[in-house]
Amino acid sequence: MFDDISKLSLLFQKYNAKNILCFCGKKSFEDVKSKINFNSFNVDFYNDFSNNPKDEEVKLAYNKLDKNYDLIVAIGGGSVIDFAKVYKYYLYKNTNQITPLIAAPTTAGTGSEVTSFAVVYIDNVKHSLEDKILLPDNFLIDYKLLYNLSKYQKACTAFDAFAQAIESFWSVNANETSKNYAKNALMLCRDNLVDYVNQTNEINAKAMAKASNYAGMAINITKTTLPHALSYKFTSDYNLPHGHAVALSLPKVFFYHLDTNRTNDTRGLEYHKNMMSELCNILDIKDISYFTNMLEKIGLEYHLDKLGIKNIDIIIKSVNTQRLKNNPVSPSYDDMLGVFFRKII
Repeated sequence: MFDDISKLSLLFQKYNAKNILCFCGKKSFEDVKSKINFNSFNVDFYNDFSNNPKDEEVKLAYNKLDKNYDLIVAIGGGSVIDFAKVYKYYLYKNTNQITPLIAAPTTAGTGSEVTSFAVVYIDNVKHSLEDKILLPDNFLIDYKLLYNLSKYQKACTAFDAFAQAIESFWSVNANETSKNYAKNALMLCRDNLVDYVNQTNEINAKAMAKASNYAGMAINITKTTLPHALSYKFTSDYNLPHGHAVALSLPKVFFYHLDTNRTNDTRGLEYHKNMMSELCNILDIKDISYFTNMLEKIGLEYHLDKLGIKNIDIIIKSVNTQRLKNNPVSPSYDDMLGVFFRKII
């Protein structure tokens, strides 16, 4: 549902909600709370959690909060929505209670409002939780909320949407439905991402809000692949936002996939080659400078040494092998090491 955030209270009415639990971002919520009519409802607001939700924070919320809300609402970026999802899951597992969840994203990035999985960190290690109960029952997207983001926030979140669309397109789980979603997202990113980050206006903000949503629907079918698998340690160890972390490997993984002569996709090497060719055609990619030019234009540093990143072997050894099963090529340790030391101009 694409509409003004003020219409969120109409969704509250749709679910006959009187007592509402609202998870919200600390800063992002300040920009939207005056636009929503909360007066007709009993609403408890909760934002005592990190940018990358931790399992112990969810348990703390569970112990603190009432268990009998009519509705859960998440207003914020992907981390806020993920926290609400994990809380709902935890509530269900402990009480067998299913509480409807409405997501209202304030960024254009993860597409978490249309996915049935969430990220949670346990002992500083990223885990992906997947269950149909995590899929929000409804969502509301207001593109005007994107105006309030910093340039860096827009760059990180937009690149995440772009990466999810690419990864979904080449995933071994891709089908015609997911590829159509991904293609729509890719074309919107191709035509709007750079301008959205640098000169946000109604046209490109609307486009990136839709791109994020399409990419979320695509990735909900296919799951993420190698660039996401490589990204999580950058976030936990170097405090890099998720989209920036993904950007460190996606350009090189793209050409690793383009150059390969093997695939574990059951549709075969010819399918893989044709799929990569189609990706290049959609985005008009000739060489790796396509990505480096984009990253420079949106202000995302991609040189590891300039970011103070060392110990690539530790990054690689931390990779969740489950994510690699979705990748069109099964990478060895040396393959992944080669990704980071591939020449980049």
